[in-house]
Amino acid sequence: MSTQTTDHDPAKQAHVLRQLSIAGILLVVGYIWFFVLMQSAAFYYANRPDPVQIRLHAVFDPISRLFPPQWLNLDRADKFALVLVPPFLAVMLTIIGTLVYTLRQVAKPNVWRPEYVGPALRRIFGFTIAILLILLCVRGLLTTDIYSYVWYSRVWVEHGASPYTHVPAEFAAQDTARWLDWVFWRDEPAVYGPVWLYVSGALYKLGELANGQFATHLLSLRILADVAHLLNAALVWKIAGLIVQRREAARTDAPRAAHRPRIFSAGRRSRLAQVGQRLRGTKTPGPIGDSGLGFRFGALLFYIWNPLLLVEFGGNGHNDAVMLTFVLLAFWLHLLGRWRLAALALGLATLVKLVAILFLPGYLWLLLWEGYRAAGAQEGVRRYAQGVWRGVQAMAIVAVAWVVLYIPFWEGMQTLQVMLSGPANRWYLHSLGELVVQHGPSFAANVAPSFGVTDIGPDFRAQARTYIEANLKVWMMFVAALIAIAVTWKARTFERALAAWGWVVFAGIIVQAWFWPWYVTWLVVPAALSSSRRLRTATLIFCASSLLHYIEEQVLLFHFSIFRDLSGALVMGPPLVYLLCSWLLEVRRNRRVNRQARREVIREQPAVAHAG
Repeated sequence: MSTQTTDHDPAKQAHVLRQLSIAGILLVVGYIWFFVLMQSAAFYYANRPDPVQIRLHAVFDPISRLFPPQWLNLDRADKFALVLVPPFLAVMLTIIGTLVYTLRQVAKPNVWRPEYVGPALRRIFGFTIAILLILLCVRGLLTTDIYSYVWYSRVWVEHGASPYTHVPAEFAAQDTARWLDWVFWRDEPAVYGPVWLYVSGALYKLGELANGQFATHLLSLRILADVAHLLNAALVWKIAGLIVQRREAARTDAPRAAHRPRIFSAGRRSRLAQVGQRLRGTKTPGPIGDSGLGFRFGALLFYIWNPLLLVEFGGNGHNDAVMLTFVLLAFWLHLLGRWRLAALALGLATLVKLVAILFLPGYLWLLLWEGYRAAGAQEGVRRYAQGVWRGVQAMAIVAVAWVVLYIPFWEGMQTLQVMLSGPANRWYLHSLGELVVQHGPSFAANVAPSFGVTDIGPDFRAQARTYIEANLKVWMMFVAALIAIAVTWKARTFERALAAWGWVVFAGIIVQAWFWPWYVTWLVVPAALSSSRRLRTATLIFCASSLLHYIEEQVLLFHFSIFRDLSGALVMGPPLVYLLCSWLLEVRRNRRVNRQARREVIREQPAVAHAG
């Protein structure tokens, strides 16, 4: 445990509880404001009101009558729709600013006492449940994916067909209730894994036992996303606690640097590194003064009050919440020493959404080095063999899970074809790749004369576009693979693996040809638990720019072409600009620190400096 003293002034210690209460109230007010904005048809996706409100009209009709018809039926192409922009920005500023300020307060040293943990958790989860109830009552949704969830479940449960080889449009003749009118992807097979179909299929059967209404099925899926979000938050709290225990154990077992004699003859480079670390103020991340409660509450709030997660899970009901549940289960089980069950959980996560496979290579690499360390005093080759054997077992567990759970849907290799032929693999949308496809041919035509190409015309641009579309995804995947290798190479402990997973997911999102805001939710889990301040800041910026995409997509692009032409840059540009500026500042700071370190070493070791 930390040896720092704790301030026992009850008034000062209880201040953090008051701050949590004030922050929770501000967030509730902010999401009520968001609820008011979502009453306008200009805001929600494709003018589809939520069927839950249609079904429960006795509850929601009085609320709708509080607003004038001009607001409820506002056309997004009307210039008056621009009135939505300032209040939306104010809402985002309120909820994001409140989260950032609260994170800074809870992570301060000596602000937590054990008796305040229970009241603080009750406040955090209580306000979160209130926010989720508010978002459950919005008039419309910002996506249509949840409508597809219901239909794919119906294809399997009601019609007995595989959603991987049959599309909803095939069953239009049996759709007497016109459920198909709500679905956007009518001619696309399911892109989700069988674990998700088992879960959504079970909920579909429960909905049929209730009343069989489309609104009932939607409500059950949205409640599932809410429950998954709360469960994920509890897992984040547990995992953060296990990370703190590991840090404390490492500090207890490691020899204290303070009792080691300074040996200046170890080499000038080593001494420079020691002085540089002291001047930068770097230290091993860990709990300070409050048994790690600051880190645990910071991780919890980073996840549970993240505005992107609340909107996408509490409002839109995305199944990414369930995928993250299995990812967090894998983290938790691994920290408990049950790495085989952790591999199974990670395999199940990939069977909810395939994108969870981004976590698998890093986990296999982590198992290799943990097996190497667990081998103890054995010879080098046998130690590596122990780690490789762990990785082989983990891959076998994942493979068996895939085989067993795909059997009920198997209709040959075409069952897996959707993984390579889905919309995200065919088109470019809201991404940096879209910018390259749109503007790359014109750029190539402008620079071609510099390389001696004179035959430039429409055919040249068409050929350039075809070439870019055919090869861009491969180039971007290659860049993502290089980044993944670079950040994973040194990730040989769980804490380093968390940061590596964060950067791998970040790179995977950036290089995707197809982007929607809820993709950024994959990044929040490793960022919340990681000790990398840069990763957390970049994630928060990415979450904010992703939420701003909705006002750009729903309103602004109808009035300003820049929001249509540069949608990918507007979303991905802010976190990339932050990373570039942060890196440049770090390089400059390191150069200054290294110069000062050299001066100190020269003063302490004049003989070594003279010999140099």
